[in-house]
Amino acid sequence: MKNRLHKIISLLLVVCMLATAGLAFADGAPVLDGVHDQSVMAGTEFDALAGITAADAAGADLTDMIVIESTPSLDFKNGKATPENPGDYELVYTVTDANGETAEDYATLTVTKKTSEETVYGQPRMGSEDQRRNS
Repeated sequence: MKNRLHKIISLLLVVCMLATAGLAFADGAPVLDGVHDQSVMAGTEFDALAGITAADAAGADLTDMIVIESTPSLDFKNGKATPENPGDYELVYTVTDANGETAEDYATLTVTKKTSEETVYGQPRMGSEDQRRNS
């Protein structure tokens, strides 16, 4: 009986050691993939999560846990925002795994003017002063 109990305890100890060793391999920060600079026209919806994935060190999918912040601020809903003002926006992508480890990645969103906002230069109008010069 003692021998059998000793074998069971030894077996449990080995299983615990292997499980702990397996967890050690899973340690490490999660990884964000697909983050890159992008450009969009003002007033157009932008999907900041399109093509972006996240996984923990063991390979578990964390994509649904990605948080996006921007400077200047954009109002993201389900990863989408509609920037109204032209300019550059610094995007910060953050994901945290079950162990509390965090990964961050950065991208720049360049928002261009709407086509209707472009300045069009045309022929100067002939005013009374111009007409006097040409007379």
